[in-house]
Amino acid sequence: MKTKALVITASVGGGIQIAGTLITTVLSWWFYTFAVDLGRSADPSQFQGIGVLGAVIAGFSLLLSPALYIGMGILYTFLHHREEPPVTADQAALGGAVAAFVARFTSGIVGAALTIIGTAFMSRQLAATVPPGQELPFLGISMLSTGIGSMFGICIGGLVGASVAAIAGAITAAVLERR
Repeated sequence: MKTKALVITASVGGGIQIAGTLITTVLSWWFYTFAVDLGRSADPSQFQGIGVLGAVIAGFSLLLSPALYIGMGILYTFLHHREEPPVTADQAALGGAVAAFVARFTSGIVGAALTIIGTAFMSRQLAATVPPGQELPFLGISMLSTGIGSMFGICIGGLVGASVAAIAGAITAAVLERR
C-alpha cells in the first residue's frame, strides 16, 4: 500500500462526504424550520412538496455514494500506478478499501456529531408537543436513537464503501495491467 496515494484518496473521498453531510444537514434544518412554519398555516397540503423534495435529495445522495466509492477505488489505483507501476489487483483492492473505510469513518464521525446536535435542537422544539413531565425521556430517547443509528451507519457504510472501492480498484488494476 502506498501512503501518499492512500492519504490523497481518503482525503478527497472524506472531504466530498463531509461536504455532502453539511449540505444535507443544512437542507434538513431548512426543511424542518420551513415545515414548522407551514404547520402554523392552515394548508397542510404544502407538506407533500417538502416530503417529495426530501425524498429526491435522499435518493440523490444514495446514488452518489456508490459512485464516490468507485471513484475512490479508481483514484487510489491510478495514484499507486503513477507512484510505482505496475500495481496488482490485490494491492489496488486493499488500498481502495482502506481509503474508503478511513474516509467513511472520518466523515461518519463528523456527520454523527452534526446529526446529534441537530437532533438536540429539533427535539427541544418537538418536546413542547409532548405531555408535561415527559420532555426529558423524549429528548433522551431521541438522542440515544440518533447516536446508535449514526454509529450503525458508520460501520455499515464503511464496510459497504470498502467493498465497492476494493472491487473498483481491482478492476482498474486489471485494466491497467492489460495496457
